[in-house]
Amino acid sequence: MYDVAIVGSGPAGYTAAIRGGQLGLVEETRGLLERYGPVKALDALGYKQAMAVARGEMSEAEAIQATQQGHRNYAKRQLTWFRREPEVRWIAGFGDDAETARVAMEWVGESLSI
Repeated sequence: MYDVAIVGSGPAGYTAAIRGGQLGLVEETRGLLERYGPVKALDALGYKQAMAVARGEMSEAEAIQATQQGHRNYAKRQLTWFRREPEVRWIAGFGDDAETARVAMEWVGESLSI
């Protein structure tokens, strides 16, 4: 049997970061298409919209909006699932934030008696 500590983090404003990541994705997608062709992995959220831009089916603004909405929907489904898990301890912040990481490690240490 294993001891498990589950820590979730969920900062506000997550989707604001999506726009910055979307801008170079169209060029990356074009390169992947040239190298591998239309593989299933390019159906993933973000790549699907970048493919539509590369094919001229969608503007970059429309792709960014669709990607942001898709990420919001996906995040909502994840949160709905995780909120049903009573063992999850929530921290408001990203894992790369020093204070968030410190609190998470403290909780894990307490949970696992490290």
